Amino acid sequence: MTPWLNVVGIGDDGVAALSPAARALVDTAEVLVGGERHLALVDDKGARRLAWRKPLAASFRDIDACKGQRVTVLASGDPTWFGVGSALAREFGPHAVHIVPAPGAFSLACARLGWARQDVVCLSLHGGGA
Repeated sequence: MTPWLNVVGIGDDGVAALSPAARALVDTAEVLVGGERHLALVDDKGARRLAWRKPLAASFRDIDACKGQRVTVLASGDPTWFGVGSALAREFGPHAVHIVPAPGAFSLACARLGWARQDVVCLSLHGGGA
């Protein structure tokens, strides 16, 4: 099965730092999904925009209704590290989801502080559940 749901990790530097492949997924999306902060990083090219709802699982129904369209979810950094990418893969199946990660908050913090990531205990206040 060909994945129909794309998840693109995006950093605070926005779309300018995306790889060409990730940028193409954002630019050609018919539906963009994400938090207001991430959606604001992307120029309006006519894609329908869906902001995350609470609880997050309510947004999964919205995404499922878009099946058959080019859907791209914008996520922070690495979408499978305390992120929405793994939740979407659980919900829709790993065969349905194509994930393009970017450096996440933990990698960036360790890089800036000069710490070895494998020596750092990483916790999330918002991740882990849908």
